[in-house]
Amino acid sequence: VSRTYYPGLPSSPGHEIARAQWRGYGGMVSFETADESVMTRFFERIELCKPWVSLGDVGSLVVHQGGGNRIRMSVGLEDTDDIIKDLEQALA
Repeated sequence: VSRTYYPGLPSSPGHEIARAQWRGYGGMVSFETADESVMTRFFERIELCKPWVSLGDVGSLVVHQGGGNRIRMSVGLEDTDDIIKDLEQALA
């Protein structure tokens, strides 16, 4: 992962506004992979998180965001450790 976008991270654009106006930061996160081959491999290997275009599902979803190496993720209600393991094995 070469860059992560999440309003809860001080390095993310808009963090100060989110910190001042929100009580939490939500379940949406985006990240960029080093190159397209890493992104392709990620989608071939992902198991728990579903590669669907939707929001509001109880399961974790991942989708490629147009013309680059950015992946958008909507974090679901699965066990946090299971989500982390799935992301780690897909990015390995």
